[in-house]
Amino acid sequence: MECTWPDSAGSIAGQPVSDFFPDPNDASLVLAVVQASKNGLPDGNHIVASHDGGSTFDAPHLYDTPNPTDLLTGIEIARSKPGVFYATLESTSGGQAQFLASTDFGSTWTTSPLPIDTATEPRILAVDPEDEKKVYLRVISSALTDGILFTGDGGWTFTKILSIDGLFSSFLRAGDGAIYAGTRDGYSLASSDDNGVTFKPVMSFKDLLGPLTCAPVQTNCQAHWQRIQGVLGIGAGADAGQGGGGQTPGSDGSRCGSVGAGESAILLLLAFSLQRVRFRRTSDRRGALSTNLLPDDAASLDILSQHLAASHAAPEERRLW
Repeated sequence: MECTWPDSAGSIAGQPVSDFFPDPNDASLVLAVVQASKNGLPDGNHIVASHDGGSTFDAPHLYDTPNPTDLLTGIEIARSKPGVFYATLESTSGGQAQFLASTDFGSTWTTSPLPIDTATEPRILAVDPEDEKKVYLRVISSALTDGILFTGDGGWTFTKILSIDGLFSSFLRAGDGAIYAGTRDGYSLASSDDNGVTFKPVMSFKDLLGPLTCAPVQTNCQAHWQRIQGVLGIGAGADAGQGGGGQTPGSDGSRCGSVGAGESAILLLLAFSLQRVRFRRTSDRRGALSTNLLPDDAASLDILSQHLAASHAAPEERRLW
């Protein structure tokens, strides 16, 4: 059966779209951010809606940026309460970045200034699925420092819960309310179980020792280990299947064990799968923050993560995604 992806029609036809989000409670409702232009120059961003699953988009704008050079850098819809929309706005003319909120399906919007420096780009990381007033934002500066802002009151106040020198590689709000943040430097995965008040390191890619000694893993993974080491910044290390290393022998008597077990194994798999997505800023900034999957690196990590998943199957309630 052949899959086709027809272009959306209506008001976004032929227009560049920088972000879109389907309503988690109503598959027919989709919001899109359109980057308008006139005579080759920026002419503002606006939000439009589709009520047929993205096939066509309405002509009326739900929101228009105040200035033609302003950028809407993200749009999202809350799961726990219908009609709650959020968006982020970056000013490229030296103005203050804004957080936009609507509680009436986009009919009206309130704006709140974000407590970040100019030349800092805000992006929506997640809206809490159980509380529509809890929102997590990523704020990345031109100096390549990264941070996470949190609001618990729908955007009236914000608190910075984590900041790093460098870039985040991933973020997850788990089903049990725990927060996980991946980084490229220092610890590769950190977690918080107090809504971001404190974070603790979970694991670092540099602590990985190498593929396991099971024949299937060796056959499929050993040839990719050197590439994986480069992707994750791991120095040369011993094979994880050699020596004690806290491993668990396999039922067939082979040393087909793990570097860790239980929750740590799940987190390791999570870190591997999330690390595949790399972030970069587009040179003209009109595309805001985009994600780029590096195919060669992704292939290497996919192979390893598949074997990790097979070796560390977890109960349904312990899955983190």
